[in-house]
Amino acid sequence: MSPKKSIIFCAPQDYGISNSIKDALENEGFEVYFFPVSDSPYKYKNLLERLQNLYRKTFVKDSNFKRELKMKSRYTSLLSLSNNIAYVDFALFIRPDLFPEEFITLIKSKSNKL
Repeated sequence: MSPKKSIIFCAPQDYGISNSIKDALENEGFEVYFFPVSDSPYKYKNLLERLQNLYRKTFVKDSNFKRELKMKSRYTSLLSLSNNIAYVDFALFIRPDLFPEEFITLIKSKSNKL
C-alpha cells in the first residue's frame, strides 16, 4: 500500500462548501490539512487602530489600511496553525484573495504542487 498523499486545503467557510470538498478529499484518501477562513468584518483591537484607519482614510487617502490590519491578524492565526506541517504533496487555495500573500508563499514552500 502506498503512503497517503497529503494536501493543504485553504478555503472560505461560507455556505459549508469547503467542508464538503474537504470530506471528498478525505474520501479519496488524502490526508487533509484544512485552513478555513471567514470573510467576516474586521474588529479593531483598540481605539488607536480605529483612529489610525480614520486618519489614513481621510487625510492620506489610503483605503487599504483596514485590509492590511485584517490580513496581518489573519496571517498570525494561520501561521500558528501551519507551524506543525513540514511538507505536503499538494496545496489547494479557493479564493486566495482572502489569504495574506506571506501565507501563500509559506504554503508554496511547504508543498510540491500549488
